[in-house]
Amino acid sequence: MIMEVVKFLLNLLFFFTKSKIVIFVTIFLISACANIGVITGGEKDETPPRVVKEIPENFKKNFDSKTIIIQFDEYLATTNLRSEITISPEPDFKPVYSIKGKNLIIKFDGELKPNTTYTISFGRGIADLNENNVLLNYTYVFSTGSFIDTNSIYGYVRDIVSLKPAVGFLVGLIPYSETSLDSLVFKKPRYYSLSDSIGFFKINYLPSDSFFILTFEDKNKSFQLQQDVENAGFLPLKLSSDTALVVLYSAPQIKKPRPLMAKLTSDHSMYFTYQVPIKNISVRDVKNYEDINFFKNQTADTIEVFFNNLIKDSVLVEVKSELGTDTILLRKREPLKGKIALKQISRSQISGLDSLVLFSNFPISHMDTTKISIFQEDTLPISFKDVYFDERIVVINFNKKPNSSYKIRFLPGAVFFNSSVYNEDTLFFAIKVLQNEDFGILRLHISLDTLPKGTVLKLMTGNKTLFQQTIKSEFLDLVVENLLPGNYSLQLFVDENEDGLWNAGDIFSGKLPEPILLYPEEISLRANWELDIEWTISIKELLVRFVSPQ
Repeated sequence: MIMEVVKFLLNLLFFFTKSKIVIFVTIFLISACANIGVITGGEKDETPPRVVKEIPENFKKNFDSKTIIIQFDEYLATTNLRSEITISPEPDFKPVYSIKGKNLIIKFDGELKPNTTYTISFGRGIADLNENNVLLNYTYVFSTGSFIDTNSIYGYVRDIVSLKPAVGFLVGLIPYSETSLDSLVFKKPRYYSLSDSIGFFKINYLPSDSFFILTFEDKNKSFQLQQDVENAGFLPLKLSSDTALVVLYSAPQIKKPRPLMAKLTSDHSMYFTYQVPIKNISVRDVKNYEDINFFKNQTADTIEVFFNNLIKDSVLVEVKSELGTDTILLRKREPLKGKIALKQISRSQISGLDSLVLFSNFPISHMDTTKISIFQEDTLPISFKDVYFDERIVVINFNKKPNSSYKIRFLPGAVFFNSSVYNEDTLFFAIKVLQNEDFGILRLHISLDTLPKGTVLKLMTGNKTLFQQTIKSEFLDLVVENLLPGNYSLQLFVDENEDGLWNAGDIFSGKLPEPILLYPEEISLRANWELDIEWTISIKELLVRFVSPQ
């Protein structure tokens, strides 16, 4: 076919060699037989900008310039330089950054400190215009004195419980001479860096000096710790002329004490909260000049108060704690009728040996057990052994059959705080009794090289503590039965202040967190399994992490 087209074209050329139309037709037909192609521009540029010249030169001593010009081999993208570029130590003024073509320009409108080594880090602020290739790990260093400081510090930031890397944490150094522990969180770091994806950080070109080293999340990029919402860690550290390696452990911080928040919840009750857990507290009804019943919640920062007598128009109580003495006055603007409500705190799936456990929103003075009924499979009423209550806890025991469901009913008037506060509604609770093979058994074998006072072992599922036990010996064998299939974790901590809680320390007072260790693997338990866990713990090595270096 192609040969026939060519012969036809040659004949046309022979008879119409002077015709412009022939030239057009010839070009059109030949192009119709050709393959269509696309002109390519070569391989994609993946090379970041390269520094061509630095004015003044990098590592300049006796620096006195007001402008730094860094020239690159290609045009630069306009990026958010202010958020990416950092100068350590931070000047007392804000430098001006700009990009003009292939040049990055830094202008100093104020005075730099004498005899000081400055490091400019550019983060991800330098990128080419066309492909946005970023130049990483570039720094510009200069000194306003006759030498450049050569000390450095590097290390890792870890979560204090899981030991996983703390990513993106600010690590800052503050000279001892500029602050004290109680004002540490109000100072911006003189030198700083950020931890990377493995928690690693490094700060170079440091003077020989004594520093506090502080790490925190810096969520709002303010270079100052927000104690209420950010995890943090610190060490008092003295740098020598050699490189120093440190490991920082981040932990939740004790919240700053704040004024009380208080509220009436009924004609017989109120609550108030603190920003911190309260250890020792007393509450007195000022109007009646007597002590009254109160209850702390599990985290010890919320106090519920109950009055036997009706609150008519207002309540005035005096609260004494380690934070001081407060007087709380609340006025009742409308009737607040209270009634008892119960909440099931035991599992909905239990073994035949377990009890049904309920929690009341009011203290319980007495109960009418004739108004409590238990039904098997919704229809068959059964008798129960006993009902026990203690302040706000109700425990019900009865004979249970495996693989059966039960419903427990409380008719109105079954549970009383006083004559006017009781359960006004019918309350229902449901449980299912599983068979023995539906549960798993955990056998723990714990061995310690030493036993500090107050060493505590916790078994948890998620954030819920299943049990907590103080260890009395370096060797512990413990069997935990009737565990539902699922994932569990083990935690060991040294309860140094003997309050039954793990305390995360306090930067204000210079107190490091209580020693804590998490079992390195998640414990996965299946139904009808017996799982042995052997955990050998070097308490001596653990304690080293929680002692300030001298």
